[in-house]
Amino acid sequence: METNVAGVYAIGDVVGTTYLAHGAFAEAEVAAANATGRDEKINGYSLIHRAVYTFPEVTSVGKNEQTCKAQGLDVSVGKSFFKANGRSAAHNETTGEIRVIKDNSINKIVGVIMVGAMVTEMISAARVLLSSTEKITEISFSHPTVSEILKETIEDAFGLSLHNPPKI
Repeated sequence: METNVAGVYAIGDVVGTTYLAHGAFAEAEVAAANATGRDEKINGYSLIHRAVYTFPEVTSVGKNEQTCKAQGLDVSVGKSFFKANGRSAAHNETTGEIRVIKDNSINKIVGVIMVGAMVTEMISAARVLLSSTEKITEISFSHPTVSEILKETIEDAFGLSLHNPPKI
């Protein structure tokens, strides 16, 4: 975060990396640490989630399908829809879906894309899943909750969905 002038740091829109307040905040933490003598870095800008506050909201973290294909990765994509979730139906918020991208070579989630009501409230949980060493399919989700859509999508990416047809 240090500029080409020693001791001068820049973050946010000035450096043109994320254009989002939470991205600038992460950069500010790194800049402050480095200004006080530490040597920290942003570990990966793809891990700072992107968010569009529209109706419905759109958010993502990690890699998308196109990036994975361009990198030659063998991926599975799990999908689940808000209209299949009881809590979403009860709230009359059935527009949207979640996609989880799994890298088959390492059997790990590498990206999550969400479209739907209040998905920006769930994306941080998805971000944690990208670096989790826990067996992802064993993580509990409360029932009934909208976040169960994320669990269903993860299970679909791993071919373990109870509600989606099997992948062929």
